[in-house]
Amino acid sequence: MSQSIYEKYGFEAISKIVHDLYARISKSEIAAPYFVEYNIERIINHQTELLCSILGGPANYKGRELAHAHRNLSINEEAFDEVGDLIEETLEDHGLTDDEREQIMGVINGARDVIITA
Repeated sequence: MSQSIYEKYGFEAISKIVHDLYARISKSEIAAPYFVEYNIERIINHQTELLCSILGGPANYKGRELAHAHRNLSINEEAFDEVGDLIEETLEDHGLTDDEREQIMGVINGARDVIITA
C-alpha cells in the first residue's frame, strides 16, 4: 500500500507550501485583488486544513463548501488559471513529483465549475 501525499510530506511541509502559495498570490496582479478584503491568515489556515484532508491527512477542515465560499467573488477563468499556475509552480518548487502535482491539480481542476462564477 502506498503512502498518501500527506503521510509522505506531513503537516508542516504542506503548511509551508500553502504559506508560500499565498505569498505568490499576494504578488499577482490577477489573483491578489480577490483577497484584499479578507483575513489571509484565516484563509491560509482553512486551505492548509483542506489540502491536508484532500491529500490523505486528518479531516479537520471545517470551512464552508467550495461553492458557498466562492459564490460572491465573481472569479473568472483568468483568475482561476492564474491561481492554478501558481499552485503548480509552488508544488514544483517544493519538490513534489509530477504524479503528486498531477493528483493535486486534478482535484483543483475538478472544482473549476464551482469556483468560477463570472
